[in-house]
Amino acid sequence: MPVLNIIAPDEKEVFIAESIIVDQYLAKKFGLLGDNEWEEFTIKGFYSNIHYLRERSFMNVTWTYPDKRKVAMEKFLSTTLPSFISDHEFHLRENGSNGHYVGNKLSLADIHLANVIDHFSHLPAGKEINALFQRSDALWKVKEIVEQNPEIAAWRATEECKMLQNRSIACYAQTAVPE
Repeated sequence: MPVLNIIAPDEKEVFIAESIIVDQYLAKKFGLLGDNEWEEFTIKGFYSNIHYLRERSFMNVTWTYPDKRKVAMEKFLSTTLPSFISDHEFHLRENGSNGHYVGNKLSLADIHLANVIDHFSHLPAGKEINALFQRSDALWKVKEIVEQNPEIAAWRATEECKMLQNRSIACYAQTAVPE
């Protein structure tokens, strides 16, 4: 579980746990939650929905009984993921298909989508999952724009990031449906 320690306004050290809370705290700190309250709620809503897709895949596909994985993956590929893609294409088109969920600048939702696509690429069925994402110009554009961000590109080029990716691949080789 991720933990972030910060200094609160009363100068006391506070530990923030849970990935969603850490993500949203850092997103606010770095200006990734929009320019107003409406944008913040909208970005958090998309973030939550993207996060839910990842959690559904964990619960139903990756971290499930071996004898249930094949059927679970088939359902994920035929129903869950296509429905998610269709819903998100609609919202991205509503924002002008500009590679962002809200407005014209990078947000937590954009980054989370790119990270979730990257996560799925590390599963043994990653090629098949990626193919579904690639068929969506709107979602793939978000991924490409996020990857062009200089700070994100610099992080992904580090040895630490590559090590974490390799560990994920090794873990999922044991817990996810084989190709």
